[in-house]
Amino acid sequence: MRRRRQKVSVRRKVLVRRLAGSGAAAALLVLGVLAAFTVRHMVKRFPGWRVLADRAASLELVLEGVPADQEPAVAAYLERRAGISPEEAARQLSAHFPIYRSIVPRRDWLSRKIRLTFEPMRAVARARILGRDAGHLSDEGKVFSCPAAWMTAELPSIELAGATSQEKAAAAKALTGMLQGPLAGNLESLARGGSSEEGWEAKLKDGTRVLWGDLRWTDEKSARLREVLDDAGAPGKRLTADLRHFEDGRILVRAVP
Repeated sequence: MRRRRQKVSVRRKVLVRRLAGSGAAAALLVLGVLAAFTVRHMVKRFPGWRVLADRAASLELVLEGVPADQEPAVAAYLERRAGISPEEAARQLSAHFPIYRSIVPRRDWLSRKIRLTFEPMRAVARARILGRDAGHLSDEGKVFSCPAAWMTAELPSIELAGATSQEKAAAAKALTGMLQGPLAGNLESLARGGSSEEGWEAKLKDGTRVLWGDLRWTDEKSARLREVLDDAGAPGKRLTADLRHFEDGRILVRAVP
């Protein structure tokens, strides 16, 4: 016996719901295509946004803490690296521009920005190794390099041949105190002596040679040395000041013939 087929009709309310669902899906599809086209257009028009894609190509890229004379080089470096994330951009920038102590990426969704915050190194001296330029010494004891135009401050030099990491850190700390204390503006150079007993030797811009010894009591030595040199009152004469026995309360000053 042939089974009789029954014609099923969809109720109007159900039909309307189905059509609405299909329409919404189609609308979403169209919007997705348009959004993709818009992002591609924005990326093409603004290549800097394309660099830090990471699903945020429409976010504006903002560089914070970069001096005006360094910004063109940083921006040009970023524009040559398409599609990397903010985190990868920060890593590559840190490797390529060691003048920055840290580069921190942050997405600011409310303002629609990607921020890269730069913290520059603070140099305390021009580093030298066996008399040759070797970059700069930071206040943390790290030697770093950068274009000459980026470091125009007048700084003393420091000879670092044979210096260990601990000695570089100690020298950087001592130099920070010297540059801010009574010797500010008068320190020309600092170098390690031939032995650990000799310690470090400083030279002042007025020609004074200072047998500094070890790098302890930097602030106290600087203040006392300034007093002794002022009391010596020997304008035009070259002096040698010996601070190697400072802990015993002795500072020896003699004129150099």
